[in-house]
Amino acid sequence: MTDVAPFQGTIFGDEHSELAREFFRAARRVGSTLTGELLSTDTTWEIPIDGSAPDWLQRMLTDINRVARLGPNWDSYGALPLSWEAAVNGVELLDAVSFRGPAPLVSPTPDGGLSLEWKAQGLGVEVEVSATGDVVVLVDEGGHMLEWTTSVGWDDRFAGALKQISEAFAA
Repeated sequence: MTDVAPFQGTIFGDEHSELAREFFRAARRVGSTLTGELLSTDTTWEIPIDGSAPDWLQRMLTDINRVARLGPNWDSYGALPLSWEAAVNGVELLDAVSFRGPAPLVSPTPDGGLSLEWKAQGLGVEVEVSATGDVVVLVDEGGHMLEWTTSVGWDDRFAGALKQISEAFAA
């Protein structure tokens, strides 16, 4: 990748330009200064960030960019590439609950969605953001499973589970 100038509000891309702008806005709200440009081809996109973003956000966006480079049929069973809606909503969801780390394990889902996972000391939190932006949260507290659907916005149970994860990682 070549050096890029600081992001000034112009997104270089295709029909997903408005979603790319939303992605930049979401990442900025969680404390990052983004630089670069949206790099796009027919099936891939990438959002470079600079070193001032929180560590968890830098790692999450790096992983989202990795997942975004997977083309159609990445699993050889007809999987769809990552959708912009899933990427944007994944960042927005963490922003909405004032998340401050640690970075989730980011992986694609076959329907073009995004999976975010945290595991620490008997606690697991998994979030699946569908290609259309629907959100399912699964929390495993020592074998006691809770599952619910939510949306991008404040969710007390989700915020509480992420707070527990953050505390477990800090311990």
